[in-house]
Amino acid sequence: MRELLSNRIQLFIRNREIMKKNFKLEYSMIYYLCSYIYTENNKILDPDKIKEAKRIINKNTGIFSYFKGVAKLAESTKLSLKNDMEGEFLEVLKTYKLLKKEFRSSEYLPSVACFISENRHTLDVENLIKKSVEVYKLMKNNHPFLTSSEDVMLATLIAMTKENIDETIRSMEYAYKKLKKHFISSNSVQSVSHVLTLTEGDIDLKINKLLNIFNKLRENNLKYGKTNELAILAILALSEKTVEEITRDIIDIFNVLKKEKLVGFFSATKAQGLMFAALLLIIDYTKESNQNAFKEIAVKSVISIIIEEIALMSTVAITSAAAASSASS
Repeated sequence: MRELLSNRIQLFIRNREIMKKNFKLEYSMIYYLCSYIYTENNKILDPDKIKEAKRIINKNTGIFSYFKGVAKLAESTKLSLKNDMEGEFLEVLKTYKLLKKEFRSSEYLPSVACFISENRHTLDVENLIKKSVEVYKLMKNNHPFLTSSEDVMLATLIAMTKENIDETIRSMEYAYKKLKKHFISSNSVQSVSHVLTLTEGDIDLKINKLLNIFNKLRENNLKYGKTNELAILAILALSEKTVEEITRDIIDIFNVLKKEKLVGFFSATKAQGLMFAALLLIIDYTKESNQNAFKEIAVKSVISIIIEEIALMSTVAITSAAAASSASS
């Protein structure tokens, strides 16, 4: 294993231990996500800064604000990396107000606001939001019952990175129909079809590469998830690395995480462990890649997408636990 990759894995493991020690009773995947955010920035996690960021969010939002939803700790972690945390969060709130004029409020919208605000120095925020609305409406036209609040982030990414929106929507629909033959979850297939169109290139080649990576892992008795995790694997399919290289690296990272007990009965499931192995690999490929389009997409999308996916996982877990508790009482 490459030394830099090995060092990043160890940093991720260390950051996760710091998270567990300092933040109790959180959904387990949130620990992994927050650890990943610091690892992506090559920093040792600072729990005091994260707690300060949480206080800033609490001070500047109401009791029922979606900023206090399941992804709050992840957003606090991202905010804690900023030099002027309060100033940065006030900018996020400005963007959030603009978004609320166009999109229905949801647990996903704060992540979109954070993402746009982070990029505000290199784009026209109001024009981007208008373009995102156009993309979202086109997505909704194709899948009126499938497209919902969780798709606003990917609509924004498409608006930010693509010029020919109509052609992109056609490619997305083509990818959706092809991938739906292989995966049951319509929501997950829709997310994957969006990710695969974020870079230029033959859409069939990207679809086949994703399927080959997925199947190669299964041949090695590693069943990569078929739902929320797929969008992360789709990002790797955009890289210049071969199927064999990607598969080998995911397996190597997964084995380290398993050895360090980050995968198992009291930690992440095998599917979640594979997802985080893929996430750590994205950091590695982004740092060494000469493929500018992949770097841009990976940097802009990966944390934002995974915050949404983990927010969804958390919501499902919390809802299931509440239902089980109600049934037993």
